[in-house]
Amino acid sequence: MILPKMQGSRVSEKEISAFYGVNRTAKINDFQLSEMKNMDCETFPFAATRKSREKIYPLETETQSAMRLICGDTDLEDDYLVTGITQDGEFIYRGEEVSGTSAVDFSGVSYMMEYMGDYVLFPNMEAITVTTEEENGKPAYSAEVNTASVAEPFDKKFNGSKSYNYSHEPFVVGNNSIRVKFEADRRGNLNSAVPCVEFESRFAAGDFYTGLSFKMNLYCRYGKLDGTVREEYRCPIPDDVYMVMDRVYFVDENENEILYGQDNLEPYSEYYICIDFSAYTITGEKVLNLSQYFLENAIIPEGEEEPRPSISGNFCAGFVAGNDNLNWYWNDVELLFISPPMVFGAAFGGRLFGCDTLGVSVYYSYASGERYNFNPSASAGGAGFVLSADPGKWTAMCAFNNALYVFKRDAMYRIYSSDGLAFYMERIADVGATGNEAVCVVDNVMYFLSSNGLYAFSGSYPQPLPDSLGRTYLRGVLGGDNGKLFCSLAWKENEAFKRELCVYHIDKGIFSVHDDFAAKQFVWFGGELYALEESGVVWRMDSVREAVEFCLDTKQYFFSFQKKSMNAARIYFEFDPVGDDGYFEILVSADNGEFVPAAPKIANGRVRYVPIKFRKCDEFCIRICGKGIFTLKGISFALYQGGDVKQNK
Repeated sequence: MILPKMQGSRVSEKEISAFYGVNRTAKINDFQLSEMKNMDCETFPFAATRKSREKIYPLETETQSAMRLICGDTDLEDDYLVTGITQDGEFIYRGEEVSGTSAVDFSGVSYMMEYMGDYVLFPNMEAITVTTEEENGKPAYSAEVNTASVAEPFDKKFNGSKSYNYSHEPFVVGNNSIRVKFEADRRGNLNSAVPCVEFESRFAAGDFYTGLSFKMNLYCRYGKLDGTVREEYRCPIPDDVYMVMDRVYFVDENENEILYGQDNLEPYSEYYICIDFSAYTITGEKVLNLSQYFLENAIIPEGEEEPRPSISGNFCAGFVAGNDNLNWYWNDVELLFISPPMVFGAAFGGRLFGCDTLGVSVYYSYASGERYNFNPSASAGGAGFVLSADPGKWTAMCAFNNALYVFKRDAMYRIYSSDGLAFYMERIADVGATGNEAVCVVDNVMYFLSSNGLYAFSGSYPQPLPDSLGRTYLRGVLGGDNGKLFCSLAWKENEAFKRELCVYHIDKGIFSVHDDFAAKQFVWFGGELYALEESGVVWRMDSVREAVEFCLDTKQYFFSFQKKSMNAARIYFEFDPVGDDGYFEILVSADNGEFVPAAPKIANGRVRYVPIKFRKCDEFCIRICGKGIFTLKGISFALYQGGDVKQNK
C-alpha cells in the first residue's frame, strides 16, 4: 500500500517594497497602509515621517496678537511676513501694526484679499492702501482706508414728503408688482414734490431691468393734519425673502404703457411707476402673493386696526382704517432698493468680482478707472452683474484658466467673456464646494472639497479624487505647494467634530496623513505654503525634516495558518532618534485583537530582522510607531504553513 505524500511545513514569502499611501476602505491592497500619523509619501516608493512646520507668527520673543485672517502681501522679493487682521481687530502688514485704520470695524470682516496692491475687506467693502517710507534706515508703513470707493453695488431709492389723503392710494403693492402714483402738473411735467422725481433720476426712463436683486424697506408716518406725527407703520421684507426685479415701466391711468420723457404727459393726469418682480425665499421657494404677505405680517401701531385691501384687491399702503374725521394721511413714503453685501471676491479680467449673500448675483466692477465701482453701466467696460436662478447661497469663487468659477453646495458655474466687456454665467456641473477656503489651484488644476468628496477640475468636468480616506468630510481648507495638495478636513464622530491634515500627492495619486492640524487658511507665497491655524498661529509648511511622533498600520493580511509555528517579518527601515527620548517599536494584532509588542524597542538602526511569534490566526496587522526621523523601505514576511496533504497523481 502506498500512502499519499505528506508535505511538511512550507514557507510562504511575501515582500512589499513600495507604499502607495493610506487606504481606509475595503479596497485596500497589500501595498497600502490602513492608517498613518505624521507620515508622508514624498519619498515614494518609501514612506517617511513628514517635514516639520516652522512657526513664523507670533514669535516667542514678541508680544503679538494672534491672527484671525491672513493674505499674501505685495513684496515678492522678500520672505513672507504676515499680513492680515489680528483677533484683537488690528491690521498687520508684513508683521507690523499699521496706523491709519482705526476707523475700520474689523470685527465683521469675514474675507480679505489683495487686489492691485490694495487689501479689500468683505463684507465691509473697504479698501486699505499701504504706503512705505524709510525711517531710520528701516521701512515704516502707514495705511489709508478708502471707504467711499468700495460701496454696495446698488443703493437706489426715492422718497417724497408730500402728504396724501388715504383715498389717493399713492403706493400700492400688488401680487407681483409695486406701483407708485404721481401726477403731472399743468404743463405736463412731474410735480417736484412727488416721490417719483428722484426715482426717475436714478432709473433711466423706459429702460427694462431684468433680475435686479433688491431688498425693500417701506415705512410711512401718519398723523393728524395739525402735524402730530404718530408711530411708524412698517411692512419690511424679511431677511429670508429677496426680490428679483423683472421690469420697470410707466403707465397712465388707463393702463396704457408710456415711455416717460418721450411721450407727452397730460396736465393734472395720474400716472404710475410700475415695478414687476418675482419674490423668493432664501431657500428658493417662490412667493406668489406678496400683497398677502404684507397683510399678514404688517407691524401695526398699538391701538390701530388692521390695514384693509383697496377696492382693486391690492394692499394699499396709503389706506388705513380709522375714524374718517381724523383725516389720517401718509407722509415720507420711501422705497429703498439695496443689493445684498458681497461675502467674498476674486480678481478676474482686470476687474473685481464679488458674490452676494443671497446666492443670486455675482457683481463685477469697472474695467478701468473706478476699479471699485459696482454700479451697473451700459457703457463699454462698465460694471454689471450676472445672475443665477438656482436656489442656495454662494459658497466659493476662484479664477482659473481664463474663466471665473463660482460654487454653491450642489452646483458649479463658469463665468466667462469673449470680449472682456460682457460676462455670462453657465452651470457646468451638479457638484459644488463646501466653502471658499475649500477651493485652490495647484499645478494648473483646480481642487475643491464637495459634500461627497474631493474633486479635481482641469477645464472639462470635475473628476473625483481617489476615495481612500474613507470618511465623509463636512468642511475643509485646501492649499497647494510643489505637487502636494494639503487638505485640512473636518468630519463628525460621536456628535463631535474632528480634524486631520491629509496630503494628496498629485503626481502619484495617493494620500498620506499628517496629524490633527486645524488650518483656517492657506496662503501660497514666494514658492512656499503658509497656514493660519485656528488658534491664530501662522506656520510655514514643509520646512525641514525633524523628529516627530509617528505611527502606521499595515493592512489586515489574511492567511490560513494550519498549525502553530514560528513566523517572521523583516522590516527594512532607517531611523534616527534625534534626541534621548527617541524610540521605535513594532506591534502586532492577530484576528483584530489588541496590538502587543512583537519586538523590543529599538534605539536606532537601518535593517532589522524582527521575529514575530504568531498564534494560530486567520489574519494579522503590523503596527510601527515611535518618535524620531523614520523611513520605511520595505517589509518581507516569512510565513510557515504546514499540514496540507498533497495527493499523488
